Amino acid sequence: MSDNRATRSDLTWTFWLAATPVVLVLYVLGVGPAAWLIYYVFQPSEWLWPKQAVTTLYAPLQLTSEALGLQAELRAYIYLWKPSPMPCCMGAYPSVPKHDDPR
Repeated sequence: MSDNRATRSDLTWTFWLAATPVVLVLYVLGVGPAAWLIYYVFQPSEWLWPKQAVTTLYAPLQLTSEALGLQAELRAYIYLWKPSPMPCCMGAYPSVPKHDDPR
């Protein structure tokens, strides 16, 4: 019986040692899709709670990137998820008012 308990304990530690880095990597990589959702899904809406929830959820990542000097890299990754003007989505959002050219 003690062999079974020792094996089970070893498997538990092995699982957590393998799962922890995977969860941390998925957390970091999830900031891009979260930014995409905020822009595409919640930007046109009046709801504030999704934006606040994402900001709160990823605040530790922002603080860690500031502490490690990786802000530029984090911004570059988020920028990959930023939308670019595409013909299929142009009518989905109100257009930006154009300023008159004073020439």
